[in-house]
Amino acid sequence: ELVYFIQIAQKKHISRAAEILAVTQPTLSHSLRKMEESLGVQLLIRSKRGVTLTAAGERFYEQAINMVEKWESIQEAVTNEGHLPMGTIKMGCHTGVAQYTLPKILPNFCQKYPQINFQITHGLSRHLVEKVINDELEFAFAVNPVGHPDLILKLILQDKVALWRHHKCKNIKTLIYDPNLIQSQKILAQLYKKDIHFSNSIKTSSLELMVHLLLEGAGQAIVPERVLKSFSNKNIVHSETSAFYIDKLYAVYKPQFKLSMRAKVFLAYIHKKTWN
Repeated sequence: ELVYFIQIAQKKHISRAAEILAVTQPTLSHSLRKMEESLGVQLLIRSKRGVTLTAAGERFYEQAINMVEKWESIQEAVTNEGHLPMGTIKMGCHTGVAQYTLPKILPNFCQKYPQINFQITHGLSRHLVEKVINDELEFAFAVNPVGHPDLILKLILQDKVALWRHHKCKNIKTLIYDPNLIQSQKILAQLYKKDIHFSNSIKTSSLELMVHLLLEGAGQAIVPERVLKSFSNKNIVHSETSAFYIDKLYAVYKPQFKLSMRAKVFLAYIHKKTWN
């Protein structure tokens, strides 16, 4: 109805506006009367020569033009959303995982798709997966996620969690680890079976701190190999044990995430990526 009114105001004649809009003149007149009744004001002054806008009609015409332009802008944005790689991807990624994944993805990807932005949330994998389930995030890189009927899980890579030490380790009997991680618990169980024990420990939830302490020779650390190598692999050796745990990193998202073009190009990019 706004388009009808705009054409009438611009052509200053109902019959001419009806021809352009390909509707009957009675249909156009009825639409105009309904609009005036709804607003409670007269928008047009009718005469044999055509129509002229009242003061209220002039004001309404200005607002109608703005509304139609905004609507066209919304339509364009929605259309582009499905056909052009643009917009923001809300991603979740543990800081340790981010160290060895995002620097290998984002530089070239952002260069290729400059209209795609990233909003990155950090946390434990299980918490990030919950955020995807609750629609707080669109996508997450998650380690060993538990399956869920609402989610798609795609394997990206594998990593080895093991006991590492610097070749000049000062405190070989000091264990640096996160006791809350299942990986640490599994490896410790393997070590105890081999009668390998430690005199003291440094417990922390920060993988980054573990690596820095390891590099300074503070002790032996249970950390993922890829996290370790993202900092440095010089003078770092696998401890003389066969204890290890295999981590699996997955791309986690809901089926509807794939509907946007930005998601399609991102998923294609990470799945084609060669992870060394």
